Amino acid sequence: HYNSTLRLTTTKPVHIAHPPELDGDSVFKGFISSKVEFQDVYSPTLWKTDPRYYTKVTKIDPLQQKLEEWQTIMWITGRRRSQGGEREKLDVLEFDSFPPDEDNRRVRSQEDNNDNPFHSSKGRWKLNPLVYWSYDQVWNYIKANEVPYNLLYDLGFTSIGDEMTTTLPKKSHVGDAIYERSGRFVDLNRTECGLHSHLQKIKALKKHHEEAGEEWTVPELTCEKCIDLNEDTFLETVENNNLRDDSLLLLEFYSPFCGSCQEFAPVLNRLADYQIPNTVVARFDITEQNIPKYINQELFQVESTPTLYLVGHSPSFYAEMYSGKHEFDAILQWLTKKRNSR
Repeated sequence: HYNSTLRLTTTKPVHIAHPPELDGDSVFKGFISSKVEFQDVYSPTLWKTDPRYYTKVTKIDPLQQKLEEWQTIMWITGRRRSQGGEREKLDVLEFDSFPPDEDNRRVRSQEDNNDNPFHSSKGRWKLNPLVYWSYDQVWNYIKANEVPYNLLYDLGFTSIGDEMTTTLPKKSHVGDAIYERSGRFVDLNRTECGLHSHLQKIKALKKHHEEAGEEWTVPELTCEKCIDLNEDTFLETVENNNLRDDSLLLLEFYSPFCGSCQEFAPVLNRLADYQIPNTVVARFDITEQNIPKYINQELFQVESTPTLYLVGHSPSFYAEMYSGKHEFDAILQWLTKKRNSR
């Protein structure tokens, strides 16, 4: 962490209750007692080589451990819709169901009501009291009530994580909903929505709207020159190759609810408009359709969205996943290199 972040943790809270039974040191340091120990156990560059695993061991696992130890029924976050991405559809109150394997490991008392989908044995409530606040409203409150804050904000930071994965926000996103968090995990290709958790959230959100009698609307991600595939046309286009034999297919697996897919949409549109020689841009919405796994014995591995594949049939069928940055120039360079190598 930044030194200013660590200093803030020792500042006596003025407006925030800090229950004495909580061990602040273990909360902020998780399983590892020092930066040196972390580098010895994992790697000095884990944040760069595997940002997903880095986030898991430094943030997700320590948090889940403490929530379990404290037998937490509900926890409070500072997330807001104005932060953009997937957060644009946040509700004030959410219920995060435990994964099936975790749910089965839990010891239930005789009083547990297994028919209640919101029972504490089945998940944990999450309260987002600031969901409708804007960035300016947050800072007006902080200033008016003299709430202690990280001094990095005075230097232009708008969202602060740890030292390795936080920079100043990107000027190119000024005015965009994602500007506030555009300095997090920059250039580390951590720009996807995890598929399993994402689909679970969509399912729960849809059920909530249906039970409340509210209209269920799907965000529209337009791409005029893209081919939108479904389960039937996917097989026709990809397996049977109803395109020209020498054509390549740039295929995106996406979700219209995924914040990263929404951010990537202008890039995909630009790629489609660019009219790359003998290359067709297509996409497949994974939210309402089953993902075709095996096509001509090739495996499409879709663990997050957006996921890009380059598909071709010359001299034989192949499908190669793209693993670079989700930026126009990087993808175009990759496509050009792959086409020239065939």
